[in-house]
Amino acid sequence: MKKYVEVMILTVLVLGICGCGSDDIKEKDSPSIGMSSLDTCEEESKTEELNTEKFDMAQDMEPGTLTWAVFDMGIDLGIYEDGLNELLKNKGIEYKIKFVDIKVPFEEDYEVYVQTYIDAVQTGGYDIVTCPGILNCYDVYAMMAKKGMLEPLDNYMEQTDTSTALQRAYPAVVWESLRYDGAIYGVLTPYTNFKYYAVFNQKYAQEFGIDVEQATFSHMENLMGKVLESGIKKKNPSFVVSTMWPYFLNDSYENTVCELLAVSMRDGEPDAENILKNEEFLNHMELLNRWGEQGMICIDNYWDALGAGEFFVTGLYSYSTESAEMYCKNAYEMNDDIKLRAVEFPEFNQSFSGKGNKACVLAKSKNKEEAIHILSLIYSEKDLSDAVIELTFGNPFLTSPGEYEPDSKNEELWNTVETIRPSVLNGFFFDMIEIGETISSINTLVQDDYIWKLSGNSGDWKTESKKMSETIEKMGIQEVIDNMNQQLNSRK
Repeated sequence: MKKYVEVMILTVLVLGICGCGSDDIKEKDSPSIGMSSLDTCEEESKTEELNTEKFDMAQDMEPGTLTWAVFDMGIDLGIYEDGLNELLKNKGIEYKIKFVDIKVPFEEDYEVYVQTYIDAVQTGGYDIVTCPGILNCYDVYAMMAKKGMLEPLDNYMEQTDTSTALQRAYPAVVWESLRYDGAIYGVLTPYTNFKYYAVFNQKYAQEFGIDVEQATFSHMENLMGKVLESGIKKKNPSFVVSTMWPYFLNDSYENTVCELLAVSMRDGEPDAENILKNEEFLNHMELLNRWGEQGMICIDNYWDALGAGEFFVTGLYSYSTESAEMYCKNAYEMNDDIKLRAVEFPEFNQSFSGKGNKACVLAKSKNKEEAIHILSLIYSEKDLSDAVIELTFGNPFLTSPGEYEPDSKNEELWNTVETIRPSVLNGFFFDMIEIGETISSINTLVQDDYIWKLSGNSGDWKTESKKMSETIEKMGIQEVIDNMNQQLNSRK
């Protein structure tokens, strides 16, 4: 399933790391770009060896070490520790970081899976934890905060120059999005994607007489039709790529905890609904499948497209035109002489939400002040942030993706967030106790059996969607919707 999610969304940041931003558990059998199958097997073998090693807090801990628990990274974290600790030492910091990878076996029950992970954090004696933003449907950050496992950071924000620098290192809307029950318990590490862009190959846009700057989503069918009529697609079946996923028509997509549910705004208030009964969604599905029948959507050929080196147009989320173009250059292995132009399509823009991984200090840590000081340094000083950015642990507002620039502020991302509309549900997290099991069952079913049929390549999508709707009704989706709306109505 994850392969299809990556294909359809084409996100700028790989959100699967640490379980963030993906509703499925990380699959190890999907090779990364540029990695052969043999390389993948060798890497997996090394990963398994690493994960069999047990970290003994009493025996393996060196004096002056802060433990930082992460979730199922499956890589050698030592190289990141070494780089980070060397920088801390050069700054005169006596403490150093030890990453501890918590790996939890999954046995078909997400509720047990998530609770096992939380128990491991709660009893591990760690100082810092990176909370996975979402595991299937469970928001671990909110669950840990509710249990009193996390130390509130508000009181520390203005006590020292370092903590004040941390506060200034993120836009105010970011901090507000992290509030749970009135308090801030963590620091946002990766960022989610905010704007949707269509990325055109300028050479072909000019050839077909397309004014890219004036392009809109409603024009896309016409524009792609010109390419198909030209015969170019016959030479390269991966040439036309367009993947406007219908979930993103909804501005509160990131607050959706269940597949096929969306949180829509009605008269200024959020309302959970079944998207299979939403006319806008169904119209978009009809459009996607018409494109699929005409050969305009090339999801099945995505992996071939990586080596093709070019396309006519594709769609993805990013925070600027430059970052969208750069991502496509890298993802499709394009030659440097190919010129791209990204154009924003506002129909798919999301509001800003604080979903995602958070670095938090554990309330039971014996080194709370030191841990908060270290986090304040890492997320307010660019060189320290850069040392862990590849783990998606850094501050993206300090670090531009792909390049180590001298400027300490990522102006593009900062400006995007300051001008984007914050989600009305910032600071709100669904309580999953009563509905989590049903949601997990629905999510697993949709991800395994149905999601590919919503991507524009289903022969009879109306029949499939009707079958889907009947199945999830029997599984209890209406009870989930009623529970979610009850929580939304009582959130104030």
